Amino acid sequence: VDIKKPPKVLDACCGTAGFLIEVMAYLTGRLRNDTRLTDVEREKIRTKICNECLYGIEANERVARIARINMYLHGDGGSHIFHGDGLDIDPQISPDMSPEQKIEIEEFREGITDNSFNLILTNPPFSMNYSASNEDEKRILKQHKLTENASTAKSSILFLNRYLELLADGGEMLIVLDDTVINGKTYEDVRSWLLENFVVLGVHSLPFNAFFKAKANIKTSILHLRKKMEPSEQQSCVFMSISNN
Repeated sequence: VDIKKPPKVLDACCGTAGFLIEVMAYLTGRLRNDTRLTDVEREKIRTKICNECLYGIEANERVARIARINMYLHGDGGSHIFHGDGLDIDPQISPDMSPEQKIEIEEFREGITDNSFNLILTNPPFSMNYSASNEDEKRILKQHKLTENASTAKSSILFLNRYLELLADGGEMLIVLDDTVINGKTYEDVRSWLLENFVVLGVHSLPFNAFFKAKANIKTSILHLRKKMEPSEQQSCVFMSISNN
């Protein structure tokens, strides 16, 4: 990372903003240790990191509120943490919303735009499904090319499509996925779609009990992807690792 040009970072299912806080700590730490910078330059970049570079979306309103407080306590000056569905391209304003909720949706629309993020760090829910039998969920399925004709889809698949839309060309994503998506026969078409749109930089296998405390006994890996600069870009070597502990 060129610390003078900090990346615009997103987690569209951010929980209490753990990933974003780590990014902020890493970037501000790099800033403190960069002896090339004057005090004025350092403060200007720090303000940019905290106020313009860190974005999060959380579907649970209470958790989103905790995330905002968490960011603020860790030094974020104007956190862009939004309450809403990170998969919704066009969040709707309803008449029964408070003025504050309406303003938040407007800010969501302005801040979460396609082809604008340099880095995505995310851990989408594994077991959540969207179904066309539910009108709200059907609207989400129709918004995404990968699932526009599907009657049901895992939320993690939907997030892959949404992040492709949000990443700038050459932008990178690190996403925790359950291994059925990475190597299950049912998801061969998803993997073909991934290779059409991304260059796979790494696959980092996590232990079976990685999310044991969250009561998710499922085998997962971290998939490291880069959005292709142009469609003809070819896949190169992939770094792979296995974490035993």
